[in-house]
Amino acid sequence: MCKIRDSKCARVLLAFITCLLLALNAGAQELSVRNKPYKGEMKGRGLEMLVRLEEMAKALDAPAVKTDQGWTLGAAVVPTFEEGGVPYVKLSDLKAAGYSVKHNKDFNTIDVNRAVAKNNASVADSGWVMVHFGAPW
Repeated sequence: MCKIRDSKCARVLLAFITCLLLALNAGAQELSVRNKPYKGEMKGRGLEMLVRLEEMAKALDAPAVKTDQGWTLGAAVVPTFEEGGVPYVKLSDLKAAGYSVKHNKDFNTIDVNRAVAKNNASVADSGWVMVHFGAPW
């Protein structure tokens, strides 16, 4: 029988616990919203991950409003799923609605940021002026 006081047994037990903790943490997926760790509830993985609409709205600093067409997050209408009366939104639906959702499979991270303009406005339409000083590039 192994006694904890036995240094060889203690090392084997410590190695086993370390491997177990590393294996459990390996499946975790990190979600960041506006470059800050997301503290809300998450269900699923990857772009199919579901998050609570109100928590995502708070993290994005965008209002979530229920309308006749469904829920809007900021200015975008997003499809939701209700579970127990709580609306959830899928990350892939946020991306389709124009939000910046970047999934890095190598680092097992997902970054969500505010909506980006879907139209390709020209520089002249943006209010900015490009100044050219005759550089040869």
